[in-house]
Amino acid sequence: MELAKNQEHTVTIEGYGEGGMGVARIDGRVVFVHGALRGEKCRVLILKTLKSVAFAKVLEVIEPSSERITPDCPYFPRCGGCTYRHIRYEEELRLKRQRVQDNLSRIGGSDVTVEEILGAQDTLHYRNKAQYPVSKDGAVGFYRARTHEVIECEHCLLVRPEADAAAEALREYMQSCRVAGYDEKTGRGLVRHLYIRSNAAGESLVCVLVNGDKLPKEDRLVTLLRDACPKCTGIVLGTNTKKGNVILGDRYRTLWGSDRLEDTLCGKTFRLSVPSFYQVNHEQAERLYAKAIEYAQLTGEETVLDLTVKKGMNQGWFGNADVAGGTEDRYMGRFMLNRFVDKTQVSVVGSANNVNDQGFSGGGGPPRWRRNNGLTATKMLGVNFATQTDKLELGGSARYNYQDGDIASIGSTEDFLPNGNSYSNSNSRQRNKAKNFNADFRMEWKPDSMTNIIFRPNFSYGKTDNLSNSESGTFNSDPYSLVSDPNNWLNLEKILNPDDDPLRSIRINAINSGSLSDNKSVSTDATLQLNRKLNDKGRNVTFRGRFGYTNNDNNQYTESETHYFQLLNALGGDSILVRNQYITTPTKNYNYSAQLTYSEPIARATFLQFSYQFQYKYSESDKTTYDLQGFPDWGLSTQLPTGYEEHAVDSLGKYAEYRYYNHDASVSLRFIREKYQLSAGMSFQPQHSVLSYKRGDYMIDTTRNVFNFAPNLDLRIRFSKVSQLRMTYRGRSSQPSMENLLPIVDNSNPQNVRIGNPGLKPSFTHNMRFFYNTYNAEKQRGIMSHVNFSATQNSISNSRVYNSETGGWTTTPKNINGNWNAFGMFGFNTALPNKKYTINSFSNANYQNNVAYLTSGKGADAVERKNTTTNLTLGERLNAAYRNDWFEFGLNGSISYSIEKDKLTPDNNQEPYTFSYGANTQISMPWNMTLSTNIANQSRRGYTDSSMNRNELIWNAQLSQTFLKGNATVSFEMYDILKKQSNISRSLTASGRSVYEYNGVNSYCMLHFIYRLNIFGSKAARDKMQGRRGFGGPGFGPGGSAGEEREAGSGGNGAAL
Repeated sequence: MELAKNQEHTVTIEGYGEGGMGVARIDGRVVFVHGALRGEKCRVLILKTLKSVAFAKVLEVIEPSSERITPDCPYFPRCGGCTYRHIRYEEELRLKRQRVQDNLSRIGGSDVTVEEILGAQDTLHYRNKAQYPVSKDGAVGFYRARTHEVIECEHCLLVRPEADAAAEALREYMQSCRVAGYDEKTGRGLVRHLYIRSNAAGESLVCVLVNGDKLPKEDRLVTLLRDACPKCTGIVLGTNTKKGNVILGDRYRTLWGSDRLEDTLCGKTFRLSVPSFYQVNHEQAERLYAKAIEYAQLTGEETVLDLTVKKGMNQGWFGNADVAGGTEDRYMGRFMLNRFVDKTQVSVVGSANNVNDQGFSGGGGPPRWRRNNGLTATKMLGVNFATQTDKLELGGSARYNYQDGDIASIGSTEDFLPNGNSYSNSNSRQRNKAKNFNADFRMEWKPDSMTNIIFRPNFSYGKTDNLSNSESGTFNSDPYSLVSDPNNWLNLEKILNPDDDPLRSIRINAINSGSLSDNKSVSTDATLQLNRKLNDKGRNVTFRGRFGYTNNDNNQYTESETHYFQLLNALGGDSILVRNQYITTPTKNYNYSAQLTYSEPIARATFLQFSYQFQYKYSESDKTTYDLQGFPDWGLSTQLPTGYEEHAVDSLGKYAEYRYYNHDASVSLRFIREKYQLSAGMSFQPQHSVLSYKRGDYMIDTTRNVFNFAPNLDLRIRFSKVSQLRMTYRGRSSQPSMENLLPIVDNSNPQNVRIGNPGLKPSFTHNMRFFYNTYNAEKQRGIMSHVNFSATQNSISNSRVYNSETGGWTTTPKNINGNWNAFGMFGFNTALPNKKYTINSFSNANYQNNVAYLTSGKGADAVERKNTTTNLTLGERLNAAYRNDWFEFGLNGSISYSIEKDKLTPDNNQEPYTFSYGANTQISMPWNMTLSTNIANQSRRGYTDSSMNRNELIWNAQLSQTFLKGNATVSFEMYDILKKQSNISRSLTASGRSVYEYNGVNSYCMLHFIYRLNIFGSKAARDKMQGRRGFGGPGFGPGGSAGEEREAGSGGNGAAL
């Protein structure tokens, strides 16, 4: 039977192969299985087929190996970030050793015996780079395995503490500033990924990847990240407007500090930018190089051989293309083509789709779970190049992106109030079009072995056009008690006659509005970095300088009509507010910074580093609002009327000029010993800010001087190779924004008025973490526990006052105490005696104590009370699996029970719970054909909102076949066969609930055709090499397995060269 992508098979793992993957055979054909252990019987999914080999991943372990252990991570296997958490470290070393041994014997024809691997002293928290995706709901973590659902991960066992702290700071920023996460399905939202890289001295470089060119309240983000990462040397904003989950973007803008991080490896200094490649395990890299030097036993009389690729073979083409069409007018196409010659490479990529495609994978994988909040079509075309000489490296890229989104939603919201709740319903429709062009260039010059100079300029241009219409209404009691669908009663033309309006008795307001906006943005920046090594022991000095400039021009046309049914006018009728406005908001930003860093290794495995940086930032925005109500013939589809410039409304305009001066001096010390590691440091950050502000008749020039400090401590104690205890403490202060400190009223949105508070104090957060893990390899049994506690003094909360006559809110930021949370978990994993079944259990408990203000009444009768909401959540998750040679089957289930209490509004207390269960199976059939399917049901119970108590059953399936010796694949995919999947987003807390439903196409079928190209070397060189030993045998001709293995091993052109 011919193997094909997406087939499922039951195999026995014979050993380890390329990349540490398990090696199995199906009908005599070699299959590399990612995540499988030697001796195991596994159910696998074929991901890719080549001419002589195939690649697969484990779906289920039927008969586990004795080397398989209980994962020590509470998020495994939900989180797809780790691969080997189920393997004893000693076995991991063995499989890597065998990989080298097999390559020497199979490829090199050598019988040399490879010595035992020198294992790492620390297998936890060794990664110096972390990349966190962000969900549309603000979750910061890692993707669930084989999906793009983000699993909230507060504590990762692999990354450095500063990475966890940066993730928590980003969560706080998004929540406090109401910044939306990116939605891969709709292409909406701002924050996409958090990227952080650390060096051996404990310093870090942070990058926030966004779907645009800027973020609101960027200074607030900088403050939180710097407080969370006191040794941070730079904070960068990366722009990535491409559809999908590609992490890095096309251009970068430094918000604070430097866009480079300097690290010392074996006495050599490296300067790392966000997209730079670098070894993620610093300590092991140094041990590796030290061992190589020891084995070399150099005397100074040796002869060095510089081996190069034979002429004609260091060139080639490789790429792939995927074209698909389906029902419901769905389509998808993408291609990638690479050409390299010697040290020059050129790549072209392109794509177009309207299925919310999740990135360029070249095909493969089981049927995916899709949720489509809107209909979005995207197009992309890009080119990249790179070339180098002995002392000079040049590179650059250019990319064009286009996105067209059509998003419709209907929603309902209930806000809990001390004296009766408020209810709102809304309908909206948006059409968003965006065009972006990005270009960057990089030059690195090494005039001598001690000096390195890097220059990197970037340029970007973007244009967006948005059209939106909405209808909304607010009610003083539940509208569903009077009509079945209140969203049908939001259009003003339908409800103006009281006799025709069944909801008139409970209406507070009704708003119909439309908006048309266009935005143009041009930005450029440049970075210059100079590094000079002072000796070969790690002593060095680095200078970093950067300049950035952004010019943004936003124009918005709005028209709205609001009826207030509880607020009478002078004639005794309903009050009406009509707004026809044209709003312009040009903004200009520029910044520059200079940093000097000195590193000194003061003893063995002991590092001391001093750093000083000065940064200046300037931003200017001038918002002008023109009242067009005096032009009755004007509408969104018409040109601006003549003379509109004379109708500016001064009270709705705002001019702000902001200057920011920051000095940052930091010192850090880190000890690395065999049984423990201790890191301690302090950052001192005097800041000076000047704000010139004008709004209506209010004008002010204000200055603020702030001195921030951030202590941190991290202690790790290792009891054995399989048992450790870790304790950390981190404190950080957060300053309120200067605009929040101004005693002004922002009523540009009558339904959401904001008032500043000059009495705001900075907040300070304490965070303590304890972690312990151990496991028994003989019994394949592991235990892991974790406790985290966090408390914030002077939290900046919002005091909201509800106006029962208008349905609007007035919000004022205020300090409050009492916010804290605690989390604990316990994980257990074991194999049954017969080894055919495995069972995993994960238990957790989380308690949150949230304090906020609730205000009832208005004016002199307003009463503000502190409200405490508590949420205790208990969870349990179980998994079981069984496999045989041709059939695989897995079951999973989970339950989560919550107790939600509200002190001031106990009627809103509830004890909801959710439970889910699912199954997946795969059947391997003749003729290289595979049938795979998955089905899952999630149920909700115990919610006071009956619409939340429901079941949702989703079934997907796929049938695929591979041909043309593995170079081509045809796949037929079916999504949501039962048509049960909805595009509903629900949120429910003790302070309110909301439900939104979006347009989308969930149930459809699609036929894919995928083709892969892989040609290395010129034709003459390939013909010549065919006659040589090792390349003339079966399977090693042009396009044979040798070339295919290079592609699989590299994932790009590096290995092929």
